[in-house]
Amino acid sequence: MHCKLGQTFPCILQLMKKWIIGAFVLIAGICESCRKAHEEVEVEETLFTPVSNLDSALIYVSDTVLFWLDSMQMESGLIATSYQSNLISLYDNALAVCAFVSAEEFGRAEHILRFFNARLNSEMRFGAGGYFQFRSSAGPQGNRWLGDNAWLLIAIHNYENATGDYQFSDMREALDSWIRAQQDVDGGVFGGTDITGSVIGKVTEGMIDAFNAVQGFDAFHEGVLAYLEQERWDANDQLLVSWPGSNFYYALDNFSWGYCAFEGFPFRVLDEADRFLCTHDHLPSQQEIQGYCFDEDRDVVWLEGTSQMAIAFLKAGYPERANSILHEVAKACVYESNWNSIKGIPYATNSGTGYGDGLLWNNVDSQPATAACCWFVMACREFDPMRLNYGKGVPASIRFW
Repeated sequence: MHCKLGQTFPCILQLMKKWIIGAFVLIAGICESCRKAHEEVEVEETLFTPVSNLDSALIYVSDTVLFWLDSMQMESGLIATSYQSNLISLYDNALAVCAFVSAEEFGRAEHILRFFNARLNSEMRFGAGGYFQFRSSAGPQGNRWLGDNAWLLIAIHNYENATGDYQFSDMREALDSWIRAQQDVDGGVFGGTDITGSVIGKVTEGMIDAFNAVQGFDAFHEGVLAYLEQERWDANDQLLVSWPGSNFYYALDNFSWGYCAFEGFPFRVLDEADRFLCTHDHLPSQQEIQGYCFDEDRDVVWLEGTSQMAIAFLKAGYPERANSILHEVAKACVYESNWNSIKGIPYATNSGTGYGDGLLWNNVDSQPATAACCWFVMACREFDPMRLNYGKGVPASIRFW
């Protein structure tokens, strides 16, 4: 990791230090009030304590988190999953483009896109196609996931819409074509290819991403909806499922992203997400934090996914609920141990499992994570990255919801 802190921006750092301290004094007061309220009143697990519409305290915190993202950007343009990590995620960098666009830091967004555009022929169009999920100093590695590539396409759309800069049109068209090529005859979309080149099965989350990423509405989108209705829709609960027969039948992102991607998706889906609500102690901040888990085991608060839910509630016209959710996420803000006065959002509140029964990594609660920081920054700026391709004009006759 190459960091220019303290070398290129010494004056800015001094100003930022004073500004950040003031911001977090304000947040500390908010958190103390929440703590006292919790001691005096027993709060229902299905309700967030009402605060108000998005307020200035959240903006201050999100600006410090944005500064963490700024500081993480390497000379290549990329951002690692966490400080001094050797792992770089395609999904994380697609989110970072969206976060920088939301903050009007277009040069930083462009820098990331230039990296991937330079590898359009050597990686995106090579072999089975698609960008790899991960890369390190050893080069690209892992699977070529449908969802991650779809998020890069979503990022390009948002960058182009905000800037009017179409220098990445070839990459946009290549991603669009590759995503369409993953579609099966039944309308479902395969999840990409794994490290051996074998086709990955159909993933509900990835199909939601692809539906939104591919602009317009045509046979591709109609096929996706037909497959989801037949194979991934619980007719009794009226909810999207991960896959039939799964021990983890429901997943949070199918609720939040489903609401943000599909026109007229019912608001009750967001209420149904209460099944993921939980409260856990966050040891680094010594705060009790309420939020959403990945799945129904509710063993952690997934801070990235909780910010996603805030965006869904903003889309639904409930800024008070979104504000309350984001105040909970803000309580988990932690100092980056290597940089004084810089804070970020960790991935989860405590050790436990991600989606399914796979254990999360060490320091998951104490080290800022790029994906969690990006979603928090976007939510605090009321920026929905799926908004651009939301209005597809889906005929009422095939809206199975």
